[in-house]
Amino acid sequence: MMTVSLAPAPTRSLSRAEAVELAQKCAQVLVEQFGARRVIPFGSVTGASPWHSRSDIDLAVEGLDSKVFFKAWAALDECVPPGAFVEIDLIDLNETPPELRALILGEMIMPKDNPAALKLEIENELKNLERVVKKPGNRIPRLKAWKSAKADWRCLQSGLPDFHVFSREIASPGVGGAEGESRYK
Repeated sequence: MMTVSLAPAPTRSLSRAEAVELAQKCAQVLVEQFGARRVIPFGSVTGASPWHSRSDIDLAVEGLDSKVFFKAWAALDECVPPGAFVEIDLIDLNETPPELRALILGEMIMPKDNPAALKLEIENELKNLERVVKKPGNRIPRLKAWKSAKADWRCLQSGLPDFHVFSREIASPGVGGAEGESRYK
């Protein structure tokens, strides 16, 4: 008889203060172990949007060799405290759409007014979609051949570098915000 031991499922979300500390630890790992030149936290961990129980930690990185990108990203999961649940998103700043890059670098500020913030996010996503559709070898034409809407969704998401609005807010309205409400009303 073979015995399998599974790690316990994460049971708690992090506070914003814990998330900031974790982002700093992740940045240190990326620089010291993987040679990143610069790591920039952005999004809700920096206060750009409200922190809530389903918030993730967004990190932009520069100077990380593409050969170790996914290994480095996987190593960040080891930084998460035992029993805690938080996703860590890692993006290459040099491969980031210009609108998101401007937000990360502080060249553009996300409006605090929720309708204005949603409008900006949708405008940026539409620009991203336009870039993807026009990009040679994109995945969009292949969608017509697929029968499963779920497969279409995954295919579309895999072709977009930043698919936050549609995958988090529009597809799941009312989920994930403070007290379980969407950030955008």
